[in-house]
Amino acid sequence: MISDMSWRPLSCFTLAVACRVGVVVWTIDPTSVVTRPSSSCVQLLIRNGHSPVTSVQFSPCGRLLVSASPLDKSMIIWDVATQSCVPLKRVTGGGVTLVRWSPDGQRLFAATLSKLFRVWESRTWNSDFWSSGSGRCRACCWSPDGTILLIAMEDEAVIYSMTFNEASVMDSKAAVPVIDLSRVDFDSEAVGGQVQSMVWDKSGRRLAVSLLSKDTVQELVAVFCTKTKPILTINPCGFVRGPSGSVPHYMGFKDSFEGGALLSICWSSGEISHVPFFFPEIGRASCRERV
Repeated sequence: MISDMSWRPLSCFTLAVACRVGVVVWTIDPTSVVTRPSSSCVQLLIRNGHSPVTSVQFSPCGRLLVSASPLDKSMIIWDVATQSCVPLKRVTGGGVTLVRWSPDGQRLFAATLSKLFRVWESRTWNSDFWSSGSGRCRACCWSPDGTILLIAMEDEAVIYSMTFNEASVMDSKAAVPVIDLSRVDFDSEAVGGQVQSMVWDKSGRRLAVSLLSKDTVQELVAVFCTKTKPILTINPCGFVRGPSGSVPHYMGFKDSFEGGALLSICWSSGEISHVPFFFPEIGRASCRERV
């Protein structure tokens, strides 16, 4: 069973797949007409005690790959080229469930099975940790410059923000609530709940959030207008609805999209939606932005 995937940055043919036995790295020739690649295109990264793997991501430079398993207290940093690895372990917190690099590669977020989560500094591999007041961390995303981390916990309809100074990697003291996602009635429909997943576009101007209601994914994706400078501001922008009766399974923003941001959503029906957001020219009022 596939639990996570990550394309290698600066490459269009290397894909890491997290699964039950470990990490499968596919190297695919984009010019090939073969629909089913052979076994020679596969690397299998396995380490004793490190399975099942539920989260995987390449570093922004593409040289390192991090993987995590809820049954292993260590994150594994892989050098895919040599298939060598280094475990990063802390005793407290339990197994690691979610890992995410900051876009600048300076920090690495790691959530555990407990209420504890860590942020690692990638130059010296020192870490600091925080503990939530509710459940474990379910979702997170970084701002494009890597200085702001948004996190969401189980059992809370709130998104929190943590700010890191550009000159220092371990200076955030507390998580501050920035978005209240409590259920409200909107056009005769109840909207809101806990966060299932969230993604932030590369310009830092759109945030997409999928929501849970009583452990069931809602049909709507909430979209917010965001700014990170001079301070973080987040305002509701609208909702995206897919095919009738379908719920979002995966979503992501295109790395670059001329004139704005492009959100792609995979729905439970098997269909894919591409939602463009067009931004005004620099200097125009933010209220004139349009979807």
